[in-house]
Amino acid sequence: GSGSSGSSGNGNVTGAAGNDATGDFLNAPKAAGSSDINSSSVSSSSEVKSDSHSDAGKTVDAAADAASLKPLAANPRPKLAPAVKAAAGDTRISKRAMRKVLRAEKVAKRLLKTGDSTAAAAAVAAAVAKGVKPPHPGEKNKKKNKAGATLSPELAAHSHSQSHHSHSHHNNSNPTATTSATSPAAAAHKGAKAAGGAPSNKSKGSKNSNAGNSNSPGSSNKTNAAAGPNRKFMRGNIAFSTSGDPLDDDEDYVRASAKVASSSSASAASAASAASASRARGPDDHPSIPEAKLNDLLFVPLGGAGEIGMNSYLYGYKGKWIVVDLGIMFGDERMPQGVEMAMPNLRFVEENKQDLVGLLVTHGHEDHIGAISTLWPRLKCPIYATPFTGALIRSRMKDLDCFDEVDLRIIEPSKEFEAGPFRMTWQPVQHSIPDSNALVIHTEYGNVFHTGDWKFDANPLVGPSTDFAELKKWGDKGILALIGDSTNADTEGETGSELDVRDSMTKLIGSLKNTRNIAVGCFSTNIARIESIAYAGAQCGRTVGLAGKALVTMYEIARENGYLKNLPMGKRLLYPSEMLSVPENERLYICTGSQAEPLSALQRMSDGAHPQLRFDHRDTVVFSSSTIPGNESAIQTMVNRLTELNVDIIKSGDNGFITHVSGHPCRDDLRRLFQLLRPRLVIPMHGEFHHMDAHAKLAKQCGAEGSIVAKNGAVVRIAPGPLERISKVPAGSLYLDGTQVRPEDSLALYHRGLVYIHGICMVTLVFDGEQRLLRQPLVTMEGILEDVDAAESRRHCNDAAEKITKVLTETALKKGAKLAIREAVQSLVQERFGKRPMVQIHAVTVGESLRSGANTDTDTELVQPIQFSK
Repeated sequence: GSGSSGSSGNGNVTGAAGNDATGDFLNAPKAAGSSDINSSSVSSSSEVKSDSHSDAGKTVDAAADAASLKPLAANPRPKLAPAVKAAAGDTRISKRAMRKVLRAEKVAKRLLKTGDSTAAAAAVAAAVAKGVKPPHPGEKNKKKNKAGATLSPELAAHSHSQSHHSHSHHNNSNPTATTSATSPAAAAHKGAKAAGGAPSNKSKGSKNSNAGNSNSPGSSNKTNAAAGPNRKFMRGNIAFSTSGDPLDDDEDYVRASAKVASSSSASAASAASAASASRARGPDDHPSIPEAKLNDLLFVPLGGAGEIGMNSYLYGYKGKWIVVDLGIMFGDERMPQGVEMAMPNLRFVEENKQDLVGLLVTHGHEDHIGAISTLWPRLKCPIYATPFTGALIRSRMKDLDCFDEVDLRIIEPSKEFEAGPFRMTWQPVQHSIPDSNALVIHTEYGNVFHTGDWKFDANPLVGPSTDFAELKKWGDKGILALIGDSTNADTEGETGSELDVRDSMTKLIGSLKNTRNIAVGCFSTNIARIESIAYAGAQCGRTVGLAGKALVTMYEIARENGYLKNLPMGKRLLYPSEMLSVPENERLYICTGSQAEPLSALQRMSDGAHPQLRFDHRDTVVFSSSTIPGNESAIQTMVNRLTELNVDIIKSGDNGFITHVSGHPCRDDLRRLFQLLRPRLVIPMHGEFHHMDAHAKLAKQCGAEGSIVAKNGAVVRIAPGPLERISKVPAGSLYLDGTQVRPEDSLALYHRGLVYIHGICMVTLVFDGEQRLLRQPLVTMEGILEDVDAAESRRHCNDAAEKITKVLTETALKKGAKLAIREAVQSLVQERFGKRPMVQIHAVTVGESLRSGANTDTDTELVQPIQFSK
């Protein structure tokens, strides 16, 4: 890592983990016969900082002698965790952080036995730095700050000693000054890294850490997609979980409560500077992939592992990378308020895009291609797809400013092609959309079979049937690893055929002769289902039309690519405007909205907002789809609204009618695939964890030598050597919020969620040129007070204004005026309403001309913002 490049004469020593320090939270106890020893840690970065010119610093340097480690080496376990808890004081420590601390203790103990005091200190310093988490917003911190931590002076001393040692390395341009990869110390540093520290040498798989360091020459203030503290968003009555203070809307506002700031040995000013530097720098980097492993055959899920949707998978081979699929997940109640969809975080791919040789797309469903138009401009790599999938991608990217730069390469199924060191073949499979393919990757270690989404269907109606003989040939050639669809891995039996849906749908529509309008909701990309519904409607004398923009677009693309041209009775599907001329008792609509998507046809119809579809007790809605996990609540809400309109609702299975079959394999289908391919290794994907776990267990029952369930971001080595997780890379979600793409820890989304739950208070302060308050503060509370009682509302606002005025008159608080004002307003609202709102403070200075009533049309000295000291 790298920190400030200043000399040691500035009094600051950068810690082993390698960035600027952001505060001093840990004070080790004074040992008998020694001076005070000061070791630092931070809540959102991994570095330590001490004053090397203080008496304590001199003692630390003196304690660096190896002999001082002997008492600690004799200790069966260095007690670091109690020290971190004591140092945290009023703050909350996450369980995950404490687990890291406990692992660091073991590493430190092991390194101390070998006599490598430098690596031991690095491990401990990094663990302390990562062990403390800022308080939960609104949480009542009842813990008392314990006097005296149990971290031994020797261990604290070596934390400081390693800080000084690391800083010297940073200023030394001689490569031999850093730890050699072949030296005993190098092995110790690997152990330190495993405990949360940073190695001396950066691997090829990650950028120089100076890229996000605001103090580094030539550095950029751009933060990566995962920058900032980790926050979890929930709705309803579930409170936020956050590692940051929700009140901050200023660039250098201190992200700590007043209690934490006062208990810390760092001053408020240094804490503010540190918080600002931490924000520019972003979170601690994930451990990078060891350079020696980059030539191995690697698999990294970036989305779709542990969730349904947002599929994106990364393969590494001979130092190069390919991305397979780049999909979305539609917004639901699990996401921040107002978010339309989620996309995979490609931070690692972007940092290594010079080694990215292609984006390969297995098929055209939104959860596999939906993020391409948004995220491809960050990658600008070749895109490989089959014809129909390529047409869908092109239709979504045509409005991009960089559309002319898109390198879309159409590869026919069953044809071998290359991208960098990767040799690959598309293997056609059956799914609920045409042109679905598995991807076979040929390597020197063996073939990898990436299934994509698939099913077995003897009568698919659209596209060819599954070629079992071809699958057996791949098995005969040998399949090293199968990375496979897990969606129905916990469902026994076989997946039904599309022909069953067509026959059942024909019977169902025929039974609805007295129904005025029939609407069938389905996925817009299910071309076979659209054809089945059209066939059933024509057989029953209904005129079939489309309702929903996505359906119209898909219908046109399908016809351009040779699908849906041979509909029964020679009829084509009508557009919504054309359906107005059809008699009511002859209409059948194919509609979007089976997942209750916003602005879809069924959703608007249930709200009474659709211009053509006005349904009541004379009409019927048929659901020809399954419920995607996460959409249950939205679908049920829509069904309730349709029921309120007295609309008759039919789902698959009602009265024995089959209106939907899955596009994914059940357990018997998986068993058959294992028999055909006979893979040595199996890595489940595309499913929630219970799906993936069931898939992994089934694979072992069917003879697989190894199987592993990997989370998003896990780096799995397929070959050479055993199947195992070797590292991790940044992963998570990006959110499409209107026209903006925001990271998971977006401050804008966080503030929106905070206002959604707690409301907001706005404080306006008016000062003269000498910063004297000219009038009582104006306080406005939104989302807290009821408008029905204006007098009561004014009373609460006036009480808040009086508290603010009192705060401003106390000279002791002038340097922290904004923080004190926020605390005053929040405490009042929390006491009276049980809420802890966001507080916005607007301070203005009024010029002399305004105070004297001069003509403001001609005066230039009007109102300008005032900057508070933090």
